[in-house]
This record gives sequence, structure tokens and C-alpha cells, in this order.
Amino acid sequence: MQRNSIGKDHQLTIRMLATGLMLLVAYLALFGLLLISGLNPIFVFVIGIGMVFFQYFMSDKLVLKTTKAKAVTKEEQPKLHEMIERLSKIGGIPKPRTVAIMEMEAPNAFATGRSPKHATVAVTTGLLSKLNDKELEGVIGHELAHIKNRDVMVMTWA
Repeated sequence: MQRNSIGKDHQLTIRMLATGLMLLVAYLALFGLLLISGLNPIFVFVIGIGMVFFQYFMSDKLVLKTTKAKAVTKEEQPKLHEMIERLSKIGGIPKPRTVAIMEMEAPNAFATGRSPKHATVAVTTGLLSKLNDKELEGVIGHELAHIKNRDVMVMTWA
């Protein structure tokens, strides 16, 4: 069942653009400092391009590693995978590529990835044990909204 969009949030778009602009300024300042420190400009450029590619392609994996989240298969967590798949269809986005669980009592969840096709949703064991199915759907839906709105892209660069 496809739901209608609730419309664009122009203030969110402005905040995301402002965050992106601040990150760009920070990166330019960093590279400016490297250049005035006497490093070869070509070396600084290569390092900069390397950092951009590394961050773009590896940030989701780094987040999973630092949070100690483990990817789980459909066989290991069928209910969670089914819920994410169903809510993704309702939201009009592809099912996230990875579903992960963190061994942590605190109820928490996050989404990461560079695009809807390369996204991950992670939840804690505390969240799974403390919430009923309807509450869990609300949390998962919230994380999927971050993916749909491409908030995860801004978080990836931040």
C-alpha cells in the first residue's frame, strides 16, 4: 500500500544545505591549512580526493564497526526483516541492503549509508526487547524516513 507524501519540508532542506555548506567550508579550511603548511598541492589534492571517496564508500561500514553492530540475515531475524521490507514498500524505497543488531540494553536505532540503495538500518537488542511490534514499526519507519529523505547522506559526510 503506497502512502501519499506529506510534502516537502523546506526548513529541513535549508538545514541540510547549511550543514553541507559548513562541512564544505571545514574541508576547504583543512586543505587550506595543509597547503600553507608547505605540502605539495598535488599531494594535498590526492589526499582530499581519497578522503572523499573513502568517506563516501566506507562510512556506513565504519559506523557499523564502531557501534559493534552485526549484520543479521533474514533467517536469523525473520520478523525484523519482514517488518523493514513491508515498511520500505509502504515508504516507496528499496529495502535497506543491511539490517544490523547491536548488543546493547539501551533502546536505540539508526540508519546509515550513502543512498537508499546502499542503506543500513541498525537496532539494539534493548529496543527489540522493550518495544511491542507497533512501537517498533514506528521507530523503524522513522529510520526509513531518514533514508528516504536522504538525511543519511548528510550524516555520512558529517
